Amino acid sequence: RGASFVGSSVLRPPGCTPSNMSTHGTGGSICVGHIFRRMWYEPKTPVMWVGKALCIRTPEQTNINTCATMQPECNCLPYLKKAWRAHVWLVAEGERYNLAQDLQSHELADIVEFKMMLWDAGPMEHFQFSHRMLEWEAADNFYRPLYWSDYDGSGKNQIYPLNYNYNTTDCSAVGCGTLQPAPAWPTVDQDQRAVYVLGNGTQGDVPVPPANSDLWAYTVLPDQDGYGAVHTIHVRGKTSGWAHRETVVTIRPCPKNGCWPPPPAPPPPPP
Repeated sequence: RGASFVGSSVLRPPGCTPSNMSTHGTGGSICVGHIFRRMWYEPKTPVMWVGKALCIRTPEQTNINTCATMQPECNCLPYLKKAWRAHVWLVAEGERYNLAQDLQSHELADIVEFKMMLWDAGPMEHFQFSHRMLEWEAADNFYRPLYWSDYDGSGKNQIYPLNYNYNTTDCSAVGCGTLQPAPAWPTVDQDQRAVYVLGNGTQGDVPVPPANSDLWAYTVLPDQDGYGAVHTIHVRGKTSGWAHRETVVTIRPCPKNGCWPPPPAPPPPPP
């Protein structure tokens, strides 16, 4: 992995030290033991978010500095209106990033659709990106799924959270198919703002997809008050060779007739 010379930023992972070899812009840092790839991110829905700055918080940070001076202490990236458009920055392999638009209080909502691209991901390199969802309930009181994520925008590739088990043969009077948390999830990432109660985040562990998870797999950590969640999506390279990774992710409530794939019909009533 060697060493990389990158711009200084609060988004750099542990193991980076400032260098006096660069005095332009934000200055430079030498990062030992890290691989960096270029990340491109574009919010698509809500439409009002397009053009807003993107604020990124690493798990080690408690607060976000929304300064617009483009200095090393700033967490927010401008929306590029030319060339690649949207937001572009360097991400370190094996790290997780919390993403949120810089919004006013009257603009608060949940991300519904976003496009992401990762350039030149190496063999089995993995990266993780989290969104704080204000409204997310994995399942109702009967354990029927309430939300889903589609990883290519077609509406046909819905997947459930990796840290939940979907059982199509578990039936009750309301139908078949239940979604329940997987016991003792093995892979977590400590975060200064992981556990939310009434919108306030405190330190805790965020369940994350293992490094060898499928491309676009995701996990959720429900709020302790049950009405929101931290949604973490997994991006990784191929088993061999280098590749760009690109998709459109859609997050929405399940339709009334249930999430895809539909569970089997409920059992007949007793005689």
